[in-house]
Amino acid sequence: MIKGKKTFLFAFAGSVVLLVAVIFTFSKGMRENIMLSVNLLLPKTSTLPVGSSQNRNNEVDSQLPIINSQQGGTGTTSNPPPQKNDNAPANTSIYWNDEFGFEFSVPDGWQVEEKPYTSPYSYFNLILIPLGKKASYLDAVVVNIVKPEFVEMSYHTLKPSDIPIVVDGVKGVKYEYAFEGGGNLDYILPRTQNTFIIGSQKEYNDIFNEVVSSFKFLKMENPISPTTLSPQKTNTTSAETSQYQNNEFGFGFSIPDGWQVKENLYTTPNSYFNLTLVPSEKQTAYPDPIGINIAKPEFAAASYLNLKPTNDPVTIDGVKGVKYEYPFEGGVNIDIILPRTKNTFMIGYRKGYDDVFNKLVSSFKFTK
Repeated sequence: MIKGKKTFLFAFAGSVVLLVAVIFTFSKGMRENIMLSVNLLLPKTSTLPVGSSQNRNNEVDSQLPIINSQQGGTGTTSNPPPQKNDNAPANTSIYWNDEFGFEFSVPDGWQVEEKPYTSPYSYFNLILIPLGKKASYLDAVVVNIVKPEFVEMSYHTLKPSDIPIVVDGVKGVKYEYAFEGGGNLDYILPRTQNTFIIGSQKEYNDIFNEVVSSFKFLKMENPISPTTLSPQKTNTTSAETSQYQNNEFGFGFSIPDGWQVKENLYTTPNSYFNLTLVPSEKQTAYPDPIGINIAKPEFAAASYLNLKPTNDPVTIDGVKGVKYEYPFEGGVNIDIILPRTKNTFMIGYRKGYDDVFNKLVSSFKFTK
């Protein structure tokens, strides 16, 4: 009896061990299936935050965070994974853009903000700013992908540097010029369908050099479709009276014969709203013949900090303002600054359009 009882106990213990092993194996498989299911259900974001990233082979890489941007595209082109960037410093993140085909290392303590500005000449742009900061009027480092004609218009009055530059095998032109009391440095890199402008304020030369030294053009270039901006519904232009009225910001004026209004051709973090007057037969003009920009008060103050106002008294519809004249792109610009309670109106024109500007100003009315 005792021997039989021992045999029974050993058999029972063996069965328990076997049962535990089966349960553990089953539960492990279930855990793996559950984790796989959770992985598949997680949203696929276009931007991966630093510290929670995937590398180009979708393997976890805690040492080299990746910030991936996949802009619109046609939906029919599959981009190959970018090649490894051997110039990226250790422990930095990599920004890469599949649509426009480029990448660079993001310096430690800095972040990328995509498309802070819009312009009819820019297909895509980004800025590098310190972590925790917001875009400002004078951005530290900028990458702007533009129409080739924009470069011709913007730099035709500047003399390029004699120093040859090459960025990842692409030969470019270097410009240095004064801007807003400081110095700017721009690299112009022509491509097949567009032109890359990589620019920086001179005080950020170290950051700029780190970006440029790690900058890589990816092999594939996708077709480009510039964004079209729609006018705001609250603003109306009457064909019969040629009157422009903006209900949101409370102003109106007469549109001179043969001219048209283009709204929000440009966007910046410092502008609430802007419009441009161009001849009726044109879509855009650069520099703008006449423009109205409703901006943050601090932007207006910073923009004219190094300029001396004229002594001419200025009053538009009862609002006293300040007038500035300054050289720009081989000509002369004239701006009138009108401070309001919540914003500042900046009404400017290119010298040579005095008659059109005077008609606009004489009919200008604040409705709020």
